[in-house]
Amino acid sequence: MIILLILLVLPTLIVADEYYEWYLARDEEVYSWSEYSDYVVEFPVLGVDAHFLSVNSLTWLDSSDAVVVNKSNPNQNTTTWEHTVAIIIPRERIKMNNNYAFLYLTGNCNFETLPDKKQEDLELVSLVSARTGLIGVVVYQIPNCPIVYSSDPSVKLRSEDAVIAWGWKEYLDNYPNYSPQWLARLPMTKAGLQCGRAVEEYLQTNFKWIVGGASKRGWTTWNVGFVSQSILSVAALLPLVPIVPSIQKAIHIQRKSYGGLTWAFKDYFAVNISKYIDSEAFLNLTKMNDPIYHLDALSNLPKYIIYSSDDEFAQFDWTALWYTNITADSKTRLFIPPDSEHSLITGLPDLIPSLIADADAISSGTTNNDELPSIDLLSINTSSAVLTIRLSLPPNYSINDTVVVLRHATTISSVRRDFRWVRHVDYGNSSDNDPCNFPEIYAPSQGDGNCITPIRWRKSTPLRPSNINTSCNNKTILEYVAQAPAPTRDGYWVGYYIEARFPKTHFHLASPGYVYPDIYPFPDCYGSNCVDIPV
Repeated sequence: MIILLILLVLPTLIVADEYYEWYLARDEEVYSWSEYSDYVVEFPVLGVDAHFLSVNSLTWLDSSDAVVVNKSNPNQNTTTWEHTVAIIIPRERIKMNNNYAFLYLTGNCNFETLPDKKQEDLELVSLVSARTGLIGVVVYQIPNCPIVYSSDPSVKLRSEDAVIAWGWKEYLDNYPNYSPQWLARLPMTKAGLQCGRAVEEYLQTNFKWIVGGASKRGWTTWNVGFVSQSILSVAALLPLVPIVPSIQKAIHIQRKSYGGLTWAFKDYFAVNISKYIDSEAFLNLTKMNDPIYHLDALSNLPKYIIYSSDDEFAQFDWTALWYTNITADSKTRLFIPPDSEHSLITGLPDLIPSLIADADAISSGTTNNDELPSIDLLSINTSSAVLTIRLSLPPNYSINDTVVVLRHATTISSVRRDFRWVRHVDYGNSSDNDPCNFPEIYAPSQGDGNCITPIRWRKSTPLRPSNINTSCNNKTILEYVAQAPAPTRDGYWVGYYIEARFPKTHFHLASPGYVYPDIYPFPDCYGSNCVDIPV
């Protein structure tokens, strides 16, 4: 009882790993699952079928703090998180001798109907399952929604980032007196694990899980990797377009790049999170949830991280913040699909085959996923835009089946160091001196992105290896040196990174991304007096 009181009342006295361990071990009396026995989605062309469970994963907070609308009876509120879980089963298991499975976390609210074959997440995981022979699982309602907070005077039905943002506000406003349980990343992480547990019970099989998710579920994927494996055995991670690691440093880069923060963070603007970015409270929030503080726990897991080149949330050059630290474990790989934004829709032709190749290599049983190539950053001279990498090819990859290019693109704006496809122009703000002009397209939108910016990365420079070593532990080691071109006009910026692709397996890799010239157009801002405008 004393330990429980310390965990709940004095969160500053504990470390994140201990709190997560306690939180995951906490009994969830509501945990249960049932099958939708009369509902199956068939994919005859792919040779897979999707079966569905309804899972009660956990309770979150007290009903006096927050409630979620019950999907069975919209007039009845509850603290129980409910989820639809799709289980994709190949009609012919290609890999009968292994026990790997693919768990994909996604969204939707409790008012949604059961997914059909046109639902994009179900399509994606069904395709991966068909191509790899793995059991595929889609967990919906991460986080559960809609949620209403009793402290919210607007009584807003919150979903997605709005759920997370208000929990952050409560934790930060009341730090250090509020429990970390207010941080929705905790129940999001545990709910995903609980749903995997339900699948194991349904199929009566314990799996080694390859876990993935996009956006806020991409962040949650990281958390699934660094917490205790007391609920599920996690074998590998596929975080797609997360805004972590190193969110605190990344925010400062964005302030210097944009002169504010992206409009996509609107739910966090709405609760005035900006004033806390440099506070002790926010530091503790990140220590609880940012994977940069959990590298030891993550070091044994293969990780394939996907960023996008033109993301409206994260900047592609944020990858340079953490790449060297995270890839030190030799199990981490990165890919930045060119000409892609946060949804990754335009990146799917490259992305899906890469995910399949990664899952195939992991589920082959090679724990270090050493059947895949990898990129090490050897050096970067940001003042001259010279980038040097080392590409390691395992025996099953050939130099003749390797294409390496320098990807590069130029900003359309000379005001902001900005590679987003969608930005926000505030014509009611006289200080906004970056109007939406041709070739940009103005698309009026209330509070959201309203200026479409056609930045293109398809221009690439082919690279040849500067050094080849074929006698290194049965691997072929290739070194590449690339120099980014200067902007075609003074005052603009060029983004660049090296991409390696392998036509035989359709796998893709990238170095971290950089910008030339490496100068920022705006001063940084620190402390509680920062006023971030949405841009």
